[in-house]
Amino acid sequence: MTNNTHINGSVAKAPALVTHENPAPDSEQQLTIKNIKSIYTRIRHGDESSTEKLALQMQIGGLLVKERERMRHGQWIVWVTTNLPFSQSTAYNCIRLWRWAMGNEENRANSQ
Repeated sequence: MTNNTHINGSVAKAPALVTHENPAPDSEQQLTIKNIKSIYTRIRHGDESSTEKLALQMQIGGLLVKERERMRHGQWIVWVTTNLPFSQSTAYNCIRLWRWAMGNEENRANSQ
């Protein structure tokens, strides 16, 4: 058994195994991961207003929805926890925000 505890007491995240259920990201997924990480860094460390940060979270949500649709059942949670700098809960919140925004856009278009 390997001890993954660092000197400072933090526990290292074990690298995910590449399996049939958890294949390595393809080039399109790698680009999506890179884009999501870049946007997330802007949210965390940028000078954007709250409104701009919400728009960035919606953008992440849209990217996550597309990626989730490409995956087979059971791959999503592993993909999020392995590749993204935030939790599964944050991923779901971004998706909910994106879906809410898309629903409101659709409602506005239908009312005009």
